[in-house]
This record gives sequence, structure tokens and C-alpha cells, in this order.
Amino acid sequence: MKIIHLLSQVELTGAEVYAIDLTDELIKHGHTCYIVSDRIHKRTKASFVPLTIHNATFFRRLRSILFLRRFIKTNGVHIVHAHSRAAVRIGFWATRFSACALISTLHGKQHYSYSKRLFNIYGENILSVCENIKKHFVQQFGFPESKVQIARNFLNTEFIDSVAQKSNLHALSSQVSLPVSLSKSLPISLPNQLSLTNDEQTPLLTISFLGRTSGPKGLNWAHIINTYIETWLFQFPNVVFQFGGGELSYFSEATQQKIKRLMTSHPDRFKFLGKLDQLFETISSSNLIFGSGRIAIESLYLKKPVIAIGEEIYLGLVSNEKFYQFTESNFGDIDSEVKYTVNYEKLRHDLEQIMQQPNILEQDDRDSLKDKTTRYFNRSFEVSQIQDLYEWAVFKRKVKKNIPILMYHQIVEPGFSSPHKIYVTESRFDEHMAFLKSSGFQSLTFKDLLAYKSDLLTKPSTNRSFPKRPVIISFDDGYENNLTKAVPILKKNGLKAVFYLLTNPHRHNYWDAESNAPQLNLLSSDQRQKLATEMEIGSHGFDHKKLSTMDYEQATQEFEKSKEWLEKEFNTSILSYAYTYGDRSDRDILLARKAGYTFAVNTTRGVFHFADNPHNLFRISIFPTDTIADLKRKTRPWYRRYYYMKRKE
Repeated sequence: MKIIHLLSQVELTGAEVYAIDLTDELIKHGHTCYIVSDRIHKRTKASFVPLTIHNATFFRRLRSILFLRRFIKTNGVHIVHAHSRAAVRIGFWATRFSACALISTLHGKQHYSYSKRLFNIYGENILSVCENIKKHFVQQFGFPESKVQIARNFLNTEFIDSVAQKSNLHALSSQVSLPVSLSKSLPISLPNQLSLTNDEQTPLLTISFLGRTSGPKGLNWAHIINTYIETWLFQFPNVVFQFGGGELSYFSEATQQKIKRLMTSHPDRFKFLGKLDQLFETISSSNLIFGSGRIAIESLYLKKPVIAIGEEIYLGLVSNEKFYQFTESNFGDIDSEVKYTVNYEKLRHDLEQIMQQPNILEQDDRDSLKDKTTRYFNRSFEVSQIQDLYEWAVFKRKVKKNIPILMYHQIVEPGFSSPHKIYVTESRFDEHMAFLKSSGFQSLTFKDLLAYKSDLLTKPSTNRSFPKRPVIISFDDGYENNLTKAVPILKKNGLKAVFYLLTNPHRHNYWDAESNAPQLNLLSSDQRQKLATEMEIGSHGFDHKKLSTMDYEQATQEFEKSKEWLEKEFNTSILSYAYTYGDRSDRDILLARKAGYTFAVNTTRGVFHFADNPHNLFRISIFPTDTIADLKRKTRPWYRRYYYMKRKE
């Protein structure tokens, strides 16, 4: 693929680091990439095309749109990936009415405008680097939640480790223990940053405040410098304070003068490092990091204690217990509701407590935090996710029609009754399938859908066109009557379906016992094997339990192990997962993808078009009262649009 990453950089930001790291990874995977921006500050393997985007006038913006539109056409670009508010506007008009798809990543809150509520300028897919950005975006602009996916910052661990090895940072990190146990664990020969004072012979505690000096982060650092630092320097003589990540000129004149005075009066204990080319060395030589976003993530990877403070929120010390909670705000960068809620007094109290009793930093297992960070901000997963998203975005530009996915459960005899209304009689099911056949519907499995996407992307000249009336038929829970009653009817009408089975063998639908629903036989081991030889199998988890009752680790096992066990049982790839009870969150959508499922289906919630997010697919519930007229209505394109607008999802 040919991909443009569109930015509006005038200084180094997390968005640029994200885009360039992603671009370099995409190039490794064989894609052709371009960086289009006002400026760039990091080296990249991509071709850089300078273009005025930041704070452009109307006429300058128009010229940039026309230039980008010609560039897309001349170079056969498939995807424009925008990474800023200004880039989104340029990208939208440059790709309008073309075959080139637009994708946007939200790295921060979006400025309100009435036009954004009227129509979507963000493209085929919208990504957010954390949950709070998504929440704010959905609340402010009224976008359906399913339209925005989470695609986190990711760690370039190979680069971090290579820098660490060159600088011998691993050795330094292993020598520097957290201060409460310094007298027991540190060798007599200490690094320069931990030199001893003459009076107390106590190692210095180096505290680094890292991040931009412009915008809200710069205001945070300025407030801390102007309000607290001088007092702390006298109150805690064994502490070194250093600030780095941005230029001095972004501060007010008064703050600049304050910094210069502090550097003159305390040259060994107050340092302003400016822009940092060697960020990892600074992190590794520090005992405690104040920061957010990528700085917090990279510091945790290097096993450094982190106090999370970003543009909008002060959260405090990152702990194992609060790790996942802190990731929702990108470690303090984004509050989902209030614009600015940094509690400086809480910050002062927490840091003074640490400086008085540094053993508080020993409360957290840094190895465990590193492991969580490595898994949660996984480079290979995030790059794979975005590549997959690119492919579906291009596919969507060429295949506009959606696919109705029908959800059946039990096929029963007349007179059957259940409070859950998840059954149809055998004769009614026969009528439904006959209608689909006579109406020209072509049933697909998820394996078929993948094959169509592959053909369209890799063999565009093939004569195999996408079905005019596609449909996916699915069954949940694995009832015996699915094999004995549904499969013969499907085969009679030349149709196929996807059957979602529980991983653990159960004989009955025990989860319905408390509601007094009839207990029906589930498939035996032999029957499961027979079904798998004729139809596609998907996972429905282990024991029909709600994902919302599981913590992160339990849910991870639910997805990963159920796939692994079913693939071993049937000796075939399990492509899709059905969320039990339709109960799923952003966490679960990501975990389904991480576990290796290509698709995941819900109940009556999910994305509008199947290519918007294949791991959050809307399914149409079929009830015992549904006639042919009802089925005809439910397979119409307007029916999905009605539900989408009704539930904002």
C-alpha cells in the first residue's frame, strides 16, 4: 500500500513520534510511506514532503488541499492517515470523492465546531490513543461509540534496548535501587547522578519533570518551578530537580528568569535540559519521573517509578493496582469531561511525602509494571491492527453495501416456549432460509469474507465480484438441534452458517436454569466434530459467562485459551468470537483482536458497516414471531441504519 501520514508539526510532539515510529514499521512490512507536514523533528525512513498545514490561512489551506489531492492521484496513494486537527481538515477535502481512504488518529481533544456535528470529516475510521479522548469526542460531537476505536501508543522496544545497551543503561538501572534501601543495595561506587553529600553521606534523589514546555504541560512545569522548587531545594538538600523536553523560550519571561536564577544559585541541583535528543539516558539516570503519554510509558518500560501528570490531570504514582485506570487518560494527558483539573496541592503533598520517605517508591513491583507496559503497548499488535484497518478502509471504499448478520439460537418443535425468545420453530426456519434463497441472498462465512477482501486488495482485476446480496447466518451456544434440524435445512437451500460453540463441554444450557428456561441438549463431542466438517465454527468463550465480570487477565485468558482449545479440537483456524450476552467493552474488543480473532460479533449493537471495525459487528436478533415480512425488513439496508441512529451505535 501507499500511505501518507499527514501532520501539522512545528515542534516535536507525541503525535509525531507515534506517526514516525508507525511509518518506519509500515515500511518494514513493505508499504510505501510519505510524511507530509510543516516540519519533522525525528529521522524517518519515509519520504518527507513539506506542506503548510499548521495555522494556515484559508487560501494557504486551499493550496495545500489542491497540492495534496494532486499528490495522491499522481502517486496512487491508498490511505491518508491524519494525526492532528489541522491535518484532518486538509485530509478530508483532499480525499473527498476519490478512491483514497482517510483515517484519523485522535492524539488529544478535538476543538468544537458546529460543522463536525453535521458531518464526519474524520474519514472511514477514527482511532483514539486512549479511552478518555474517545469519551470526550463522542460526548462533544455525538459520534456513535462504535465509530471510534482504541489504538494505543506503542513501544519501540528494540530501539529503547539498543540505546540502553550502547549507553550501558541496563547496568546503571540494575545498580540504582529506590532510595529507601540504598544503604543496603547500592555499591559504594555510585554513578555521577547519585553522588554523596559531604554532610549526610546520603545518595542524591534525581527527580525529572519531562515533557513539552508549551501548552498546558508547560504551564504545569512553570507553576511547579515558580511555586515549589525553591522551597524544595532548601527543604530537601539531597534531591536534584531537572526539567527537560522543550525549549526555554516557550515559558513566560518571568519563568525564564526564575529558571536562570535557580540554575545559577543551585548549579548541581537544579537543571534545565531543554530539548532532549537522549531521552532514554535522562530517564535511566533519574530515580523518579514526572510525565505522561509516551514518556510515562517508556519510563515504566525502563523500570522507573512514574508520577503521572499530563495536560489535564494529576494522577499520582503509577501502581500495579491503578495501571489500567491510568492508561485511560494516557497517564494524565486527557480528562474525559473537565478541561483542566491538575491538583497542585495534591502533587506537592505526594512529592514531599516521597522526598521525606522515599521507601514509598518500593511499594510497586517494577518488573510487573514493565511487563504490563510491554504487553499493553505492544508494537507488533498495534502495527498489525492499523495495517488491518487500512485494508478494511480501502475495501469499504470499493464495497459500499453492508452485510446483514442474522443471529439464531434454538430450532425447536411447535409448542415450545422460553422466556428468552431466542428460538424459532423448524418450519419457520425453513421458511426463512427459503426466502433468503429465493431473494438471491448469498450466504457467506467469515472465511469467505476474508477471501473476498484478499482478492480485492491483491487481485483487483479478478472477475470475482462481491455478492450483490450478501448475508451471514450465525448460531450461538451449540445446541444439538442446530445439527439435527438447522443444518439439513441450510444444505437444502444451498446456504451455510457460522456456529459459535462453548469451549468447555456442557450437556445443557445451565446458564438459563435460574430463569426457568427449558434445558436443551448441547452438542456432544462427536456431534461437534460432525458439525465442524460441514460448517464454520467460532468461539463463544468457555462457560457462557459475561466478560464484564472478568478482570483484564481473566478476560485475556477467555479470548486466548478458548481460541487455542477450539483450534486444537477441530484442527482448523477459529476466525471469529461471539460476545456472550452481547456484553463487551473497548477492552474486550481490543482483547479479541489481540487474541488473534479476525472478527468478533455482538448482538444488536456494533458498527454501521462491517468494515468499520470487524471486532464489533452488529447482529440481527431473530425471534419466534419473526415472519417472512419481518425477515425481509430486517435484511434491508435501512434497518441497520435505523438501529444505528436509534442507539448511537
